[in-house]
Amino acid sequence: MGGLLGTHPGRVCIGSRQDQVWYVISSFGLFDVAGLGRVDPSFALGSPQFDRMTIRLHPDYYQGKEFVIKTTNNSRTAVYAQRYRLNGQPLTELRIPFSVLTAGGQLEVEMGETPQDHYGE
Repeated sequence: MGGLLGTHPGRVCIGSRQDQVWYVISSFGLFDVAGLGRVDPSFALGSPQFDRMTIRLHPDYYQGKEFVIKTTNNSRTAVYAQRYRLNGQPLTELRIPFSVLTAGGQLEVEMGETPQDHYGE
């Protein structure tokens, strides 16, 4: 993502708050074109930028305590997701419902240097 946005040493320059939110969510490896505006919103899965990210869920609004996204083999050259596991179970679809995220849990993403055509094996 560094090539998409203007950068200065130690910080990223992003124009609007909407851009800032997009950058943070995309760096987690999550993306939703509809802005979670659907009746049953979901996130498409991509490639997380960090080794571990924790989304702390507010107890007044969500049943889960936190949702953790954890990568293995993450590097500048290993930018392609190879496998996804949600709460220990393989995922075959590249999408998770918002309700699953807000229930709490863990998404594990194994990264590699070549793109995958199929997932969950």
